[in-house]
Amino acid sequence: MLRTSLAILALSSAAAAQTTWYVDDDGVAPGSGTQLDPYTGIQYAIDQPSTAAGDLILVAPGTYSGKLVVQFPKLVEVR
Repeated sequence: MLRTSLAILALSSAAAAQTTWYVDDDGVAPGSGTQLDPYTGIQYAIDQPSTAAGDLILVAPGTYSGKLVVQFPKLVEVR
């Protein structure tokens, strides 16, 4: 019972820690990933140490070049 409770607490903590990062090619590079100071590149946002598995990266309309590489366990959602 204690193990189950600890596992549930660990999972709920991980879910609560999810973060939304922002990317806009019109921002000022490199940006901090916030809505007011977005990153300027999608891959840059993915590569940041603060970006973790389960995070959401919201990308503003624009022109972004290059391919995206997301490696396990750092699986993120890009919209």
